Amino acid sequence: MKKSLTSRVIFWCFTRDLFHIIISADRLRWEIFSRSLKEPEGSFVQTELQHSRPSSTPIHPLDQLEEALQRLKEEHDQLLDQLGTLYDEVKGISQEQNMLSRQTRLYVLRDEALEFQRRMEEHAAWEDTVMFPLIGNYFGEQSNHLTVMEQEHEIAEQFVLAFIEAVKRAPVREHEAKEMGSYLQEALMMLERHFLSEEQFVTELWDLCSAYGY
Repeated sequence: MKKSLTSRVIFWCFTRDLFHIIISADRLRWEIFSRSLKEPEGSFVQTELQHSRPSSTPIHPLDQLEEALQRLKEEHDQLLDQLGTLYDEVKGISQEQNMLSRQTRLYVLRDEALEFQRRMEEHAAWEDTVMFPLIGNYFGEQSNHLTVMEQEHEIAEQFVLAFIEAVKRAPVREHEAKEMGSYLQEALMMLERHFLSEEQFVTELWDLCSAYGY
């Protein structure tokens, strides 16, 4: 039987390596974060993690994780709203009887889908450079759970790309427009599951580590 996410987090947090980090490497961790404050102004990591605090004050990893969790939820909400709006508009186009009008509207929505894809890539880059390294402070460089979640992320992106490619096959018939809408529906449902799972994982990690003070 698979262990619950909470059980896995508890197990990981009490491994020998993590215990060693808590007891004997806390000073090293603070030195690392203190040195990061000396990076040249404009550094991506410095800007993202310390934009709201004085540059001379080191930030505890747990506080950084809390800030990153808040940003994670905000960006997830924005991305889901954007994709949900796009899906609703495509559904409306599938009922458009005039082929020329349908194609014109689809070209506009293709551009919106490209913009959504760009924002998704920016979000993924932020996770890779900020969020995942913070989680790595507790789990090391690898986390199987995160790897699985990122695979879901990539599959959702493929559905969006399938929609973008389908628009190029002009003219688009009515039944084809409905099929294209199904691509976005699949992407939306998968991202909803993916984002929820990701938020629950990071929230439970933060709650547990906050309770133990590390």
